[in-house]
Amino acid sequence: YHIILVDEKKEESVKAFDDVKDQIAEDLYRKEQLAQITENVKKILAEGNSEELQKTATQYGWRWRDTGLFSITQDNVPGVGNNKDFLATALKLTGEKPLAKQVVRKGDNIFVLKFKEAKLDTAQKKNLQMDFFKQFMAQQKTNIMIQNWTKSLQEKASVKVNNQLFR
Repeated sequence: YHIILVDEKKEESVKAFDDVKDQIAEDLYRKEQLAQITENVKKILAEGNSEELQKTATQYGWRWRDTGLFSITQDNVPGVGNNKDFLATALKLTGEKPLAKQVVRKGDNIFVLKFKEAKLDTAQKKNLQMDFFKQFMAQQKTNIMIQNWTKSLQEKASVKVNNQLFR
């Protein structure tokens, strides 16, 4: 339910162009600047030039924000929210390749992703160990079944060796 209290009603109005033209020009200029900066950052990321990226970030007063650790099973990334592109890009990053090769957008926000650290919590480690053990046991069971099947075929078969094939 949404409960809305209306304090006052104002009639619709249209401002004169002369009154808003400076604001419109500023908005258009800012959008054009942002588009140019974004293209520059995309080029820097494609080249993998982290030094140039840091210079650009310093030039514009940008700073790295730490999301903190998050689980690969989470839909929401702290400080970002639900963004599948962000999560997919973040999960491709490693210590060897810490900088994403492209920007990620969410609405008007543009993110540049940089890997900081990864940890496995105790439950994840146990799950990984259990998964490995289950796979190992399934493989062992399969091997035993194949050995028994092969043995039963050998008991029923009459094998003749064609020595000419081995010359």
